[in-house]
Amino acid sequence: MISLSVVIPAYNEADRLWPTLSGLAQFLPVFLGHQGFEVILVSDGSRDETERVMQRWIRHCRVCRHQPTQWQLIKLPTNQGKGAAVRAGMLASIGEYVLFMDADGATPIEMLTPLYKALQDGADVAFASRALPVGKMPVKARRHRHILGRLFHGMIASKIAGIHDSQCGFKLFKREVIAGLFVPLKLSGYLFDVEILMRGQHNGLKMSEIAAPWHDVPGSKLSIVHDTPGILRELLGLYWLRLE
Repeated sequence: MISLSVVIPAYNEADRLWPTLSGLAQFLPVFLGHQGFEVILVSDGSRDETERVMQRWIRHCRVCRHQPTQWQLIKLPTNQGKGAAVRAGMLASIGEYVLFMDADGATPIEMLTPLYKALQDGADVAFASRALPVGKMPVKARRHRHILGRLFHGMIASKIAGIHDSQCGFKLFKREVIAGLFVPLKLSGYLFDVEILMRGQHNGLKMSEIAAPWHDVPGSKLSIVHDTPGILRELLGLYWLRLE
């Protein structure tokens, strides 16, 4: 039995991936005890050493006996976008609960604890938030990212009413809602999170947004110059998206 699946999408993350995997290896066995878990690493057409780092980590875990119940490495042949990479991992997962998290570890893995509790208390989806107006969780982001984030949220607020932060890459799902959210997923880029939350609201799922600490890890692959046209296209796609 696999209690938890962890999906980590990565595109050219060779320099930031190892510490994230190390944190998982230390935290998950303690958190889950004797329950089985799997880690699914998805290389989104990486052109650096990301896939070699993934393979080296798996060998390292086998030697050190830190490996989870299952490891899986998925290699997308070309760079298809974060949404496509997450979708591939989520649909390959078999855990009772499924988490996807960013390769940079900007949200600490310890946030799994309150998200896990939220699902056990009845939520279908629980996700970390950097923008909740409650608590005093530390959020360390460069000023331009903070400003752009606020502008972006203002543009999509009407699509996900009541949700403060759609883009934090740390979301946990119950197994039974995976297919309904990820099989019909249309957006393959950075805005797939918004579509997932839109579909969750449309499907009447109970979703829990939980304040989380977050820190900006140098080396982000999001480029304002190169990625803005694609993000604008996806924004238009959101406004024309028909949910069934």
